Amino acid sequence: MTPHPLRLLLDFDQRAQRDGEQPPDVLHRRDRRFALDCQQRGVQPTLERWLTHQERLSGPGAAPASQRLLRRWRGITAGFAGAGAVLGIVAMAGLLFYDGSQRINVTVILAFVLLQLALALATTLQAVIGWQPWRWLGRRHRLRPERSGHPADLGGGGRSGVWLELHPDAGQ
Repeated sequence: MTPHPLRLLLDFDQRAQRDGEQPPDVLHRRDRRFALDCQQRGVQPTLERWLTHQERLSGPGAAPASQRLLRRWRGITAGFAGAGAVLGIVAMAGLLFYDGSQRINVTVILAFVLLQLALALATTLQAVIGWQPWRWLGRRHRLRPERSGHPADLGGGGRSGVWLELHPDAGQ
């Protein structure tokens, strides 16, 4: 596992969601065992070591969530890069075949550029003020586990205690 912060966060989030289904005493024994192993080896317990320890306990063949998600994002990125390359080739071909016998409508080009600038500005403002108009889509597609009576499930809408600590406004 590489110590990239996004991968660590994704793997930790997957583990926290999986741990929400476990009884607290099992989690306590597991994490206590990890802490004792680190103490015996004389190493500091870190998130990377904890995740590596959890992968060993999960057994072979369990791919971390970060690998699956990053593979999906790489596919999406490759798709956008391919679409951009095709559109760029079409635009250049249009310029190469332009013979100068027709007028160029500069107004349409300027309108397109201004539209792109307006969209970039709107996206930047949304990020600055923290407004997420697509939040409903994330809630709609989020898996909601059944309530198990586990303390992490109580009052959290089926979310783990770690998730609630990272998003304190969501528990209300």
